Amino acid sequence: MTRRNVVVVSFAGLLSAVLAASGTARAAGQTKSPEEELLAKVKGHPLAKLGPLLTNLNDEYQQFARSASGVQGPKSFKTTNPFLNVRNGVVAIEGVANDPVALKATLVAIGATDLHGGGINFSARVPIDGLARLGSDPALRAAAPVMARTQHALPVPVISQGVQSMFGLDGPDHPEIDGTGLRVGVLSDSFGCEPPAFEPGAPTSTVAQDIARDELPADIVVAADEPCDSSSTDEGRAMMQIVHDVAPGAAEAFHTAFVSNVDFACGIMELGGISTAGAAHACGAFGVTYSPLSGDHVSDVIVDDVIYFAEPMFMPGIIAQAADTVFAAGIPYFSSAGNQERASYESDYREIVDNGNFGHNLNRGNAPGPNAIRVHDFGGGDTTQTITMIQTGGPAFVVLSFQWDQPHFSSTAFGTLLGGGTIRDALNAPAATTDMDLLFYDDKGILVPLCSPGVSKGKTCQITGTNNVVSGDAVDLVALFFTGPKPAAQFQIRIVRSGGSADVHRVKYVAFQFAGATTIDEFNTRSGTAYGHANAQGVASIGAAAWYATVAWKDNPADPFGLFRNKDGSPRCDPACAEDFSSAGNIPIFFDGVGHRLAAPFTRQNPWVTGPDGGNSSFFFADSSFDDDDGDGLNSPFSTFLTPLDPDPASEYPNFFGTSAAAPHVAAVGALMLQKNRSLAPTDVYDILRDTANDMTSRFTNVSTANGPAAIITVVDNPAGFDFDTGWGFVDADAAVDAVPAP
Repeated sequence: MTRRNVVVVSFAGLLSAVLAASGTARAAGQTKSPEEELLAKVKGHPLAKLGPLLTNLNDEYQQFARSASGVQGPKSFKTTNPFLNVRNGVVAIEGVANDPVALKATLVAIGATDLHGGGINFSARVPIDGLARLGSDPALRAAAPVMARTQHALPVPVISQGVQSMFGLDGPDHPEIDGTGLRVGVLSDSFGCEPPAFEPGAPTSTVAQDIARDELPADIVVAADEPCDSSSTDEGRAMMQIVHDVAPGAAEAFHTAFVSNVDFACGIMELGGISTAGAAHACGAFGVTYSPLSGDHVSDVIVDDVIYFAEPMFMPGIIAQAADTVFAAGIPYFSSAGNQERASYESDYREIVDNGNFGHNLNRGNAPGPNAIRVHDFGGGDTTQTITMIQTGGPAFVVLSFQWDQPHFSSTAFGTLLGGGTIRDALNAPAATTDMDLLFYDDKGILVPLCSPGVSKGKTCQITGTNNVVSGDAVDLVALFFTGPKPAAQFQIRIVRSGGSADVHRVKYVAFQFAGATTIDEFNTRSGTAYGHANAQGVASIGAAAWYATVAWKDNPADPFGLFRNKDGSPRCDPACAEDFSSAGNIPIFFDGVGHRLAAPFTRQNPWVTGPDGGNSSFFFADSSFDDDDGDGLNSPFSTFLTPLDPDPASEYPNFFGTSAAAPHVAAVGALMLQKNRSLAPTDVYDILRDTANDMTSRFTNVSTANGPAAIITVVDNPAGFDFDTGWGFVDADAAVDAVPAP
């Protein structure tokens, strides 16, 4: 095992060391490049261990505290950063400790709550006025805000139409196989927060109503729920409704996945009843006792729908290692593939030295000079990549998860503990040795300014500058906030090696859109986006196909324009067309879980199969224009895509879209298979789903034209057998159950 010494140094000294290591140290009196000046503001911040997002938040709060409004106290503080979720003066963070005992004492002293973690990984809900003390504590190695997203895509018992997509309109061939005796574990945002209707006048429900109306089973174990507030959506409950639609005899269990990476991972192992000493060591610290479920409460199948933006792309992260652990214990694990389609750039890293001309623009030469920086060559010596940001009724906001092929310390430390190592071993686990940065420029080559504390209205700005030598994780979460004045503008991306080792061979980013739209205008590799634990060895990740774009629904009466039928009445999507947002795979793995580089990288078959999405729910989220629940011939009051509109919103059930909805459909089929033969290993379940799936060749996109709506059908990357867009094809539930051998 590679060992590292953990040292605490001043940030001014660390910045000088980083610049010297990069070969860009300056002689006395020489001018720094604009890139170095911008990054120095972030990496030289007294609280730089909190990372650029939390330091920006702290600075915004300090401005607020000094203002007249600040006398109202931290609970009245509202951040202007749309990426961060500050609730009642509290922000959820996660990070890594240099000294877990001392850090816990600091967290308690500043009033932190909901402490979770194990070993040296931790998460907590921290009062906003305690960030400054936390960021200056030597016991903290690095921290960041909790950043996760469920994989839904949006903008009488209720049965998902996806059931008919998988079984046919006549239903299951074997109704006696209903999941009885099995328990399906679900991880998502929340279960019992019971939010109001997401659209005015639309149906909604409570947990008690769901159980009474047979939307959920009576036997539900809630191992841990999210602290409820106005942002809680109960997407986990909606997933559990889908499981119950497919496998109505199965019991269920729930654990929130929205606290932190490490709590998500430990929740997976709790649902799976993993009782090893390594799991207890990796998960039992910071005042939390690891308590795996036991007996009949242990889940036989597990499914989730969450992505943490900072999950590693090129090695198994904390969550992936937990999923692999329950897989090794004999539990099939299903995860949503994601909803980022192919919004990704990936390339071998090609470093060149770019000589600045002191003009603060991109008109640079290639010879070394006093203003030289080390940058990535996108192609032919071009050191920038052009993108376009588009506003749609307000500012556009995109976050890029930018990574490179080095270990993530938070993950290698967790893996070390999970494997039986000590805290000392974890503190010396392999880590990133290079400080990389992704920077945004405007169309004239001028660096976009850093966001002032918060996000100033009317100011286009960027958030960037994580010091990876400090954090030890080979990931930067960077953001571009575009406010106009024009509705669209071009920007340029540059990848910079700011310091540390030159041992970087692959770079990649995946884009997450929060508002507006972003297009990659050049060097667009359209690479895979199903990363993190969706790409784990023991996980079957699931792509999505709308139920109305499957062969079973070719005669859907709520499709009056015949978007999914040919003129002769035959289906355009046979067996199904993938959703245009469904994430693609083909992401290489370079390291094992403790950070050792593999002898050769390998690429997993991801997604594994595709399942249906967009089916009915009793409360989640908004009605689709492609169903007519009350049979009055009128479509959704919330969509103008099809006409005429239904004036009665209460008569139309909400529809649940995204790979978040597809994954529980397929996981429930796994439960049916296990009921028929409890001796099936996870690989048996996966292989039968693979062998019985129907090959898919197409994606579709809904568009509006001068002649009305249209469905644009495109061919996926490999129409024969497996492809990285749809996996092995669309699930055939009856065929999968039929193919299970007798015990």
